[in-house]
Amino acid sequence: MVKSLTEVLRRELSTQGLELLDIYVFRDKDVLRLLNKRTNSVHFYVMSKKLSSLTSSEDVKNIVLEIKKNLERS
Repeated sequence: MVKSLTEVLRRELSTQGLELLDIYVFRDKDVLRLLNKRTNSVHFYVMSKKLSSLTSSEDVKNIVLEIKKNLERS
């Protein structure tokens, strides 16, 4: 059974030590509220593209890697 991309995103983030708390949807962007399980801190991440534009699990994996890189820099 195919899972929704949100569930795939939640699972991929979990493998990186992050928990998806909320998704805020705006007209031009989506913002994710994430919990870093290692540091117990909450981060906001502005998506580079709309979550609804993701079409495959590969897109989700690439976004998760991008999120991880950006959170490590901050």
